[in-house]
Amino acid sequence: DKKVPDEPPHVTAIKQLEKLHNQKLWQSGKYKQYYTGITDILRQYLSSRYPIKAMEMTSKEIIDRMQRESLTDVSMKRLSDTLFTADFVKFANYFVEETKIGEPVEESPVENPQKEEEMTPKTTDEKEA
Repeated sequence: DKKVPDEPPHVTAIKQLEKLHNQKLWQSGKYKQYYTGITDILRQYLSSRYPIKAMEMTSKEIIDRMQRESLTDVSMKRLSDTLFTADFVKFANYFVEETKIGEPVEESPVENPQKEEEMTPKTTDEKEA
């Protein structure tokens, strides 16, 4: 039995990126899922192509580690832009959820309500002389 050699990492990554693109997640507003797919494919590619455990690393750790490889400045910029943009998209939802205005809370009835006349401020004409 002849074993079919594994395809090169770049071929696998390009096929996976094309498959992701064809799912049209971006067009249907599933940005987080789309960017997660991109970064997962990119991390798998980096792990196969370089001596790096990209699946277990943060974006910053990957960038710092990839500085040791002989990538061009343009390639490094593209890698960091892709990873950091994906992080922003993926975490934007968490930011919005954390900072949203809460649901209006019904106020509980006041225990000792003031009389109506005491609550209404008097105008100058109504003040006692």
